[in-house]
Amino acid sequence: MEGEQDARLRRRSLAANAALRRLSGDSSSINNTSNISNNDTNINNNINNNINNNSSSSSNSDNNNINKINNGILERVDHFDNDIDDIDVHITNNIKPKGLTSSKKTTSITKESVMDNLTCSICFRLFYEPISINCGHTYCRSCIGRALSAKASQECPVCRAPLMLDTSTAKVNIVIQKLLNNHFDVELLERKEEEEEDKEEEEEKSLLVFFLQDLVVMPGQKVVLRVFEPRYLLLCERVMQGSRIFGIQRSSGSSVGTMMKIESLRNDENVRTRRVLIIECVGVEPYKPEDLTVEENTGGLHRCIANYTTPPAYVPGQADEIIFDNYNRANQIYEMTSPREKNQIINDIGPLPELGSDPLVLLFWLAAALPLHPRRKEGVLDNSLSVETRFQIFSDVLFNDVRPPRFSTTQNNSMFARAQSGLLQSCLIFSVVIFGLLYSYFYKKAMYT
Repeated sequence: MEGEQDARLRRRSLAANAALRRLSGDSSSINNTSNISNNDTNINNNINNNINNNSSSSSNSDNNNINKINNGILERVDHFDNDIDDIDVHITNNIKPKGLTSSKKTTSITKESVMDNLTCSICFRLFYEPISINCGHTYCRSCIGRALSAKASQECPVCRAPLMLDTSTAKVNIVIQKLLNNHFDVELLERKEEEEEDKEEEEEKSLLVFFLQDLVVMPGQKVVLRVFEPRYLLLCERVMQGSRIFGIQRSSGSSVGTMMKIESLRNDENVRTRRVLIIECVGVEPYKPEDLTVEENTGGLHRCIANYTTPPAYVPGQADEIIFDNYNRANQIYEMTSPREKNQIINDIGPLPELGSDPLVLLFWLAAALPLHPRRKEGVLDNSLSVETRFQIFSDVLFNDVRPPRFSTTQNNSMFARAQSGLLQSCLIFSVVIFGLLYSYFYKKAMYT
């Protein structure tokens, strides 16, 4: 019986010590525990004394005393159990683990606080088609497109980290988009309406103009443009966000231009030092520019009101003869064209239209295929002139027997040759300057020696 009591008291002592460790930082609990620890020490001493006394005294004479002592020890053990329970209750009610807060004081996440983190840093509105770039920042598709196009070098508007991004093909951030769809559906719908209104106002207001002095594009003709000027990079980004329509003219003084539609756009991977875009576009219809203006803070980007003039109605019989003669002559030249050039023509402007089709189709096809001066081509685009008058513009070229014309669109359909020729001219000028400086240096040296 003494062994069982001893083991029971030792277990209670260990429990008291554990409770003491849990009460670190609580002075009142430490005082209670220290008293209990003293009681535990006294209990252990009494047990040892009782065991020694029991071994030395006779079993018959001291049984009553031992029973009395044991009963007293059991009473003190019960009292000790009650003290342990009181300590556990005190720990549960007053002591919290580090790093945890009460459930009654949890911070509530409001919709407004979340919306603050879903705002574009450029337009300060809710994200619309959010695009995350490689540095981690996120912007609206249209906002980052305009920001990148406004500069020759591509960099993040916030941290200035360099990047290469085609906003027209970039994927939206799926996580942010799902969050917007699930929790901000009403606000997202309003944001979409705002974005569409901005695009419509921009498109209705005017037409962005691309100036190329040596190029006049006919409706239906495909061209490839290599764009690197900041103002035209901005033009590409803006039109890609809307209808993909822009105007192309020889100069600001041109009386006519061609509406172009972008079919594809990509970055030139061969150029690493600056942003260069390669766009493939096709002519849509001619227009007359009105109220040509320059946008502020765009580096010289022009806008105009595109006035489309309906061509005079074609009356069969009046121009049949000239149309028939032009078609027969064009068919002869087309048949003599080499297969390679013919495939190029078909790819750029299509095959020779059939006789009896729309006269304007044949007119624009011949103007695109013949080696005409840009001013003559501008006359072909003028819808205020009759069909017969416009066919007569290039009749002398088409029926020239001394120097028979050749159909070709290679020179007109791509601006790579123009860019390469410009680079060649720059190299030649640089070489002449260097040669002149060397000649002057050695000439003076020879004269003074």
